[in-house]
Amino acid sequence: MMEQKEEIESISAAALDRSLKLLDSALNSPRKSLLRINRKQTRKYDSIEDSYMDISESRDDLTSSPFDQRRIKRPALLTEDSLVNISASIAASDIKRLFNDSAAFNSPPVCQQVTKSAQDKLYFEFLEAWQSHSSDHQIFDIILDFVQSCSNTVDLFKNVGEKSLSKVSLINEKKLNEIELERNTWRLVYALYQDRVTSVLQDEEMEQDIDLEMTSEKEIMLRLYRIDRSTRECQLVIDWLEQNASETDDGPGLEQFTDKTIAWENTLHELQSKKSIPYKSSREFITELDPDAPRRQRRPLHDLDKEDEDRLIHEVFKKIRCGHLDLAQAACIHAGQSWRAAILEGWRLFHDPNYTERTVSNIKREPLPVEGNPNRDIWKLCAWRLCEDVAMPLKTRASLAAYCGHLSTLLATAVTWEDHLWSYLKTIIDGRVEREIRETSLKTYVEMPQAYWNNIITVKEVFNELSASKNSAVRKEALTPDRLVQKYLILDDIPSLMENMAKWIQGSDMSVGNDCEPVSPHFLRFLTHLVLFLRRIGRSDCEDVGDAVIEAYVKSLIEMKESKLVAWYVSQLTQEDQIYYYAAFLEEITDAEERETCLMAAQEAGLNIDLITKTVVENIRQQSTPTESTALDMQPDVSPEDLVKISALDWLLFYPKQRTELLIQTNALIANFLSLGNVQAARLAFKKVPENTIDYILNSNTAETGVDDIFINASLNNLPKQVSCATKEYLCYKAYLEADESFSDWFQHFHNAKPVEPMLKQGANFSEKVAYQHKYSQYKISYDRWKLAMENQTVTTKTLLFNILTFPLGWLVDDEGVEDNVRLVQLQGLRSIVIPKVTFLLHTVMHGMEDYAGCVALADLITAEQNKLYKVFTKQKLQDLLIKIAESSLQLIDQNKDPWGFPAA
Repeated sequence: MMEQKEEIESISAAALDRSLKLLDSALNSPRKSLLRINRKQTRKYDSIEDSYMDISESRDDLTSSPFDQRRIKRPALLTEDSLVNISASIAASDIKRLFNDSAAFNSPPVCQQVTKSAQDKLYFEFLEAWQSHSSDHQIFDIILDFVQSCSNTVDLFKNVGEKSLSKVSLINEKKLNEIELERNTWRLVYALYQDRVTSVLQDEEMEQDIDLEMTSEKEIMLRLYRIDRSTRECQLVIDWLEQNASETDDGPGLEQFTDKTIAWENTLHELQSKKSIPYKSSREFITELDPDAPRRQRRPLHDLDKEDEDRLIHEVFKKIRCGHLDLAQAACIHAGQSWRAAILEGWRLFHDPNYTERTVSNIKREPLPVEGNPNRDIWKLCAWRLCEDVAMPLKTRASLAAYCGHLSTLLATAVTWEDHLWSYLKTIIDGRVEREIRETSLKTYVEMPQAYWNNIITVKEVFNELSASKNSAVRKEALTPDRLVQKYLILDDIPSLMENMAKWIQGSDMSVGNDCEPVSPHFLRFLTHLVLFLRRIGRSDCEDVGDAVIEAYVKSLIEMKESKLVAWYVSQLTQEDQIYYYAAFLEEITDAEERETCLMAAQEAGLNIDLITKTVVENIRQQSTPTESTALDMQPDVSPEDLVKISALDWLLFYPKQRTELLIQTNALIANFLSLGNVQAARLAFKKVPENTIDYILNSNTAETGVDDIFINASLNNLPKQVSCATKEYLCYKAYLEADESFSDWFQHFHNAKPVEPMLKQGANFSEKVAYQHKYSQYKISYDRWKLAMENQTVTTKTLLFNILTFPLGWLVDDEGVEDNVRLVQLQGLRSIVIPKVTFLLHTVMHGMEDYAGCVALADLITAEQNKLYKVFTKQKLQDLLIKIAESSLQLIDQNKDPWGFPAA
């Protein structure tokens, strides 16, 4: 028995030595395998621009894209030096201090302010990007700027999170994910639509005869990418998904757990030092160290090696998922498993450039290295069968499934929506290329299982599968707005995209389930610029929906009160909507400097300032208009609402060319106030018009300059109808307000300034009579002075009041030919209020100054057919006027005169 045991140990030792020699040969010897691998073929795809290769260049792998997208670059992580312009509210020095002071980042308000400022900066950066690239051929430069802006913001969020001690409470993960999704979507837009827009040659033009005998697998694949847009776009989406995964791969790498070593070093050590290890493992390890030993012997590795093995398998698949096959192979070599790296080379398409290389006579050329695996079909079938073996680790099978088209294995490792989409597209691309090669090439290939060919489905079917996924998280994510946008962009289904946009901006379909979330301002910003992009490239489907999206974004910008943003995006709407929305925005602006800034922004954006300011004034004037009254008494107070309406007239004072409109709007406001009996408010509105307005209007409508007043007055009737009517109406209001103010002065002087005659009481003694005589003489002097002043004031007041009643062609009477019925009704209503009022005021003045004959003469003026003033009087007012005239007639009779004021016979 002892001899038999020693014999077994010697055989095991010999087998172990043989395994070690094989392992050493694999690690140190030159690579001379049947796969004939060229190490230069393995490439690293660190970013999306490296994975997009031009179809005319040499191409060594199936997963690289056929297009050069070198413009998209992942920015370096933000530092405090790059944050100078983050916010107008936070100084650059403060931001640097925040980045250097970790304690400052423990304050939630500080972190929130920094991140909010960075996020809000996107509004301005997107506008700047669009304005700086105005020509159509620069449209994709705009998209690159969008990507850069979003990347900077994402990096800032992450940087702040790293500085903060309480990341969860300070960093809004939802906002960060929102910006990351937007950045990724812009990258998708760039990748897909640059191909769709710039592809000059059509698919049918690409069809050409090829020499089947001289065509390699690689050349067939390149030709497929050139002529098949769907396959080409699938590859672009794969590259996009891998880039997204690469940027989220920020976990520790394999090198952080172990130095470069040989494979299964702990198992090797235990086998080599079996006798010197005092406490051996109770389990039996493998006795041979070739790659198939654990499976063949059905024995495990050392526990530490098993842990390293699992970590390596996970790292390899993670790098493959990120599109970094070279890094996956480097990880294998780092762990001492070169055979695993060699396995990952077997899928490469075979290409012998020596067949196509033309030689020049008398010139000898060195043979070029052969690329790929001539037995690739055998490798793929073996890889497929390995993926079917559930005894193998899942991530090991998934690493091979990515290159042999085994969909179920890839889906088993998929977690997110992007993982599932990547799995489907990888198998579709693999199947399409394989089918094209087998249909085109004359070479005979081993048959693949039917399940392999069943995985070749359309992209639309892929999204249907995602919507019906067994994974509830994937199903839910597939219905989110961001994923739906990406879905329809990939499918190039713009009508469906616009249909969903219409639902989102209405807030009816923004979430899964019963709770509807409103559209965020930043998602509106994204949708708006996506609409503008589609319009620029000629894909402006459903213009009404696009306008609705921009309108929703404008509404959110109006709440921010950023005039530059509002003005530019309003300019993208129709003319009618431009006026409506920008006028609504200006209604809330009250500061004079802000108003000027808003008008300058509107001018830069090419908006119709004249119509907008007119609309603003009209909108404000029509707000909360109380019921009109025919009261004759003045309202003593001016309400805050009245002051707002009066202040709105300032919008028409910035540009002299709007003086006519200023006159029209002032007239309308004065008319409203007068109809309510609010003369004080009307007077304030009247004062808003500069004194030289009439002269400016006349001069601007007259060919000659330097005309005198006589010519200006004569030319009033030669003005355009609207200008002429507005000017005359303004002069009518001017006459009335001057007369009303003069009457107020007369009334004040008549009742309050009139001296009071002293009274002598009965039974006064001598001294009291002397004092009375002195007071009476003083009274007489004051009375004479008062009477003289009253006579002068009366003359002025009577003149101004008579001017209204005798106004040329009638007070507030338009010229013939004016067909504005609404205006005519309004003016007629004012005449029925003001003219009777002025008549009664005039009677009060003359009756008070004992001009009774003048009072009686009012009857002739009112009943005269020249002005027909009696038509604006109601029967009641005429009766009241006749009663007052009768009172004046009685006073004349008391003075021994006839009722008309003539001396009695």
